[in-house]
Amino acid sequence: MASSLILHNFCSISYYSATCYKSQTLALTRSHFLYSKSFLKLKKQSLLSNLQIKKHRTQKRRSLPVVFAAQSNFIKVLQTAWKVGKDGIEAATSLVPDSVPRPVARISVTVVALTLSLFVLKSFLSTAFFVLATMGLAYFIFIALNKDDRSRGSGGSTSKSTENRGSTATEEEALEEARRIMDKYKSVVINCHGCLVCTDGDEITDDSPIEQVRLTVPITDDPTLPTLTFRTWVLGPITCAILAFIIQLSGYRQNIFTIPNICVQMLIVILGKSMAATLPSTLVKVPGTSWSFSMNPGPFNIKEHVLLSILATTGSAGAFNIATLAVRKLYYHKYISFWPGLLMIMTTQLLGYGFAGIFMKFLVYNPYMWYPFTLLDVSFYRALHEVEVRPKRGITKLQFFVVVSVASFAYAMIPGYFFPSIGALSVICLLWKNSVIAQLIGSGRNGFGIASFSFDWNVISGFLLNPDVWQQFKRAYGSSNNSTSEDVHNRLMKKYNPVPQWWFYAIMVSTIGLLIYSCEGFGKQFQLPYWGILLSCLLVMIFILPLGVLSATTGQDITLNVAAELLIGYVYPGKPIANMVFKDLYLSTNIHALSFISDFKLAHYMKIPPKSMFIAQTVGTIISTLASFLTSWWLISAVENICEPEKLPKGSPWTCPQMTAVYDFSVIWGVIGPKRMFFPDGMYSKLYYFFLIGAITPLLIWVLLKLFPDKGWIKSINIPIILGGTSTLLAAGTVSYWSWIFVGIVFNLIVYRKYKDWWGRYNYLLAYGLDLGVAFQVLSTSMTVQMSGVYGVNWWGLDVGDHCPLSQCPTATGVSMEGCPVL
Repeated sequence: MASSLILHNFCSISYYSATCYKSQTLALTRSHFLYSKSFLKLKKQSLLSNLQIKKHRTQKRRSLPVVFAAQSNFIKVLQTAWKVGKDGIEAATSLVPDSVPRPVARISVTVVALTLSLFVLKSFLSTAFFVLATMGLAYFIFIALNKDDRSRGSGGSTSKSTENRGSTATEEEALEEARRIMDKYKSVVINCHGCLVCTDGDEITDDSPIEQVRLTVPITDDPTLPTLTFRTWVLGPITCAILAFIIQLSGYRQNIFTIPNICVQMLIVILGKSMAATLPSTLVKVPGTSWSFSMNPGPFNIKEHVLLSILATTGSAGAFNIATLAVRKLYYHKYISFWPGLLMIMTTQLLGYGFAGIFMKFLVYNPYMWYPFTLLDVSFYRALHEVEVRPKRGITKLQFFVVVSVASFAYAMIPGYFFPSIGALSVICLLWKNSVIAQLIGSGRNGFGIASFSFDWNVISGFLLNPDVWQQFKRAYGSSNNSTSEDVHNRLMKKYNPVPQWWFYAIMVSTIGLLIYSCEGFGKQFQLPYWGILLSCLLVMIFILPLGVLSATTGQDITLNVAAELLIGYVYPGKPIANMVFKDLYLSTNIHALSFISDFKLAHYMKIPPKSMFIAQTVGTIISTLASFLTSWWLISAVENICEPEKLPKGSPWTCPQMTAVYDFSVIWGVIGPKRMFFPDGMYSKLYYFFLIGAITPLLIWVLLKLFPDKGWIKSINIPIILGGTSTLLAAGTVSYWSWIFVGIVFNLIVYRKYKDWWGRYNYLLAYGLDLGVAFQVLSTSMTVQMSGVYGVNWWGLDVGDHCPLSQCPTATGVSMEGCPVL
């Protein structure tokens, strides 16, 4: 146990220069090892003969701030109250039956205690003081959960001496066990990712520099597993075409219908295993050639499942330019030809793959680009395909996933059908039913959402991450040309032939040429000149890397479609069709490039041959684009008065709200233009100050980091994520953000730190299982009762709001509004 602790600390060093691997030099500080003499003793005994030690230059300690006595006493009072509350919660938790998991019991007791405390406080405190106290309590809890790790070990002298005596007693045993472990390796080095690399001949056994990847992705590979099988070519194109047809059909309906990708993945594994169990395994020869294939090459394997899912789900993304074609024909009543429309959409969908090939070196093969949401897929596929022995008094990963999925489906019926109000519950609104200010503060739909929470996974689903993206961005550049940046996954993938770079260049050059031809030819139906296409490609080239780094390190996707509309609106005003084509070209290229790269990272983790992945993605894109275009063309021609609600018969679903939104944007940015709406002639010109704010704020964070380099929390401030995350605030409401933050803190801070083994084994499966249950619930209710116009039981809990009717009332004095009190 003690030697494992030594090895764990030894592997925890994570900040070295790119030359440390070559020189095998380790810079140590006292914080890495408790006893420097013990480590030197290891070296003296030739256990680490190849390891050089050099002193680490320490920075001068800054003077501590002066703390006033009153402030110190107040902090002590709060700490005492915190300790008493914590002890009380632990005592109450011990009364809960042992059959309930301890984390669940502890959280439940805490929620009950806080609720009772809030009701007690409500009887004595005013509204304003109650809100301030609640915010202060939340802030104190946050600070307590994020204390510096160094403060945890700064106990009294008695505890230190006790720890020293215990460590001294087991030191010799630890050294003896470490000697047995490390003597079997020829040398020990520490690479630039802070991982212990043990070499024995030519075999290298290091792992990823990202801990979440180490806990989730296996470091083994079976290159004999087939990928592009008969099952792939049968199930993949069929499911892709059907999915594209359904998604495009839904785009013209009043209620847009979507099929979650996880449902498609589950359907594929069922069909794949059914074909593996029924089809014959005899070879089938292709007439007139020497080719042959087997209809059943063996069991349905994990690589085949991943490849099939990626091929099939390309149909769920849809084609961006189809809305442009529909708006031109149905709203602007302009004729459009079949072939230039198909050519425009097909080239727009494929252009992103050309750009993706240029940046794969930085965004796929760099181990620091780890794609958090991709790890959910890895856990899901492993749970379905890996054979696991059930642990004693436990369950396997697959059993856990099934239990969570079924439970999530059953529970999702409550907020999804029987009790929608729990999607946004506000404690303040329930307590102060006649106060406009209180409801504005407490409303999670239309206010600040203080003390509001959601019990609907559709609302609270999210992933809280705060990495230092700027450091990751520099590593994306710095380590791409450094051979020491390769982790075990890069080395395992070297046995497969990479995709030739000229494939990507060929796609890029040919699609750009065909795009120019479709815009400049055919009577210039799309209004956009050739330089507009080149300008759009330049924007993609500039922004794809920083946006890709954000996506790869935080899991958050940021789009700049408004910036594209703004730019072309100034450069080429009065051309709404050109504005839509320019925006769609940039948006589609950027999104498809990043999606292609993300899928390649999944293939990288699952050890799928790169050429097989490239073929699956390209074929899937071509099939889904054809299916979407043909579906849209058929609907426009077959449905009379489509997208004209005033002319449609009563109850007709073909009202096209999505197309109407695209048309409205084309009027704002193309017909009116940003010059007349914003700057210099518009009344909203002051909004442009936010461009300046967005440019200055990251510089301020950089300055703070330079002034206070020892403050680690400054590195976690990510301005693009903070500003980009607010883009959905109006649609989602603050209740989504508060709930998302709470779930993120619980699972990615508390559970991750205290129950890391459980987190690595079940965390991503829990998230995926919850998603699957909710997805099937939405699918089942949408296709059954809601198709008949029944949306739930008619009672108080059917309201999808948060029961804060006064939150939308005016707060100015003397203003009257129906249903609102006059202040």
